Amino acid sequence: MSRKLRIAKIGWLLSMPLAVPLAADVESDLQRDLVGRFALTTGDLKSECSDHYTDMKVIGTRASGGSGSRFEGGELVRIDNVHSGMMAGLDVNVSIVEPYLLSFTDGPFTVFDQRRCRVQLNFDVARDIRKDKTKSAAAIAGVLSLFDSESAARAASWNRRKVAAYPAGWEKTRHEYEQWKFVHGNELVRAKTEDVLDEAGRILNSMPSDDDYSKSFGDGARSRSSESWSDCEAMLNANFYSTGSAGSGGSSRGWSDGQHVAWSTLLAHALQACIREPPR
Repeated sequence: MSRKLRIAKIGWLLSMPLAVPLAADVESDLQRDLVGRFALTTGDLKSECSDHYTDMKVIGTRASGGSGSRFEGGELVRIDNVHSGMMAGLDVNVSIVEPYLLSFTDGPFTVFDQRRCRVQLNFDVARDIRKDKTKSAAAIAGVLSLFDSESAARAASWNRRKVAAYPAGWEKTRHEYEQWKFVHGNELVRAKTEDVLDEAGRILNSMPSDDDYSKSFGDGARSRSSESWSDCEAMLNANFYSTGSAGSGGSSRGWSDGQHVAWSTLLAHALQACIREPPR
C-alpha cells in the first residue's frame, strides 16, 4: 500500500467516530435550548390525554395524524424533551399546559376526568436538517412559536382555552360510579373464574383412560405450569390456545387438554388477586 493511500485510509478511519458525537451534540444543544420552554402551537394538535405521548407527524409547518381530543392553534404547551439523531428522526415531546376535561361512557355512567394531555411531534425532515442544530430549530419553530416564559406566551396569541368545570353534582355521581365499578368489576372476575373452571371441569369429566392420552395430558399440563398475565384486564380478556405438540406417538388431544386444564387452573387462581375491596 502506498504512503499516500495509507494516509488517506487513516484519515477516513479517524473521521468515523466523529459522526456519533456530532449527532449527540445536536441533540444535547437542542435539549439545552428548548426543554422547559413554553410555546404556542401554530396549528391544531390531537391527544389521547393519557400517560403516553400521542404521535403526530409533522411535514413542513403542518402536524397531522394523531387521535383523541383536538386542540386548536394557539394552544399553550411546554417542551418536555427533544430527540434527534443521524439515523433516527427529529422528535419533540410537549405537554399541553391547561388540563382537559375528558368524558367517556362506562356502563350506565358518563364519566368525567381532568387529564394532562401530551403529544410527540415526529418531524419528517432530511438527514442534513437533523445533523444541523440551526436547521432543526427552524423546523421546530415552524409549528411551535417559542417563548421564554409562560406569561410571555399567554400575553401573545394564546387561544385562551380554559379547562371546563366538572358538571354540577359530579361528586355524587363519581361516588356512585366508583361503587358500580367495584361491584361490576368483581362480577366480571367471578364470571371469568367460573367460566375457566367449567372448561377445566368439562375436560376432566370426559378424559379417556388410555396411556398415550394420560402421558400427553401430563406433558401438556407441565408445559403450561408457569403461565402469567400482565394485569387484570389481560386476564379478563384471556382465551386459551394450545402451543407446541405431543411429539411423535403422543396424543394431540391429551396434550391440548392438559395445557387447557393447567391454563384454566392458573388463570382462576391469578384472577382472585383482581377482587377489589369496596371503596370507602
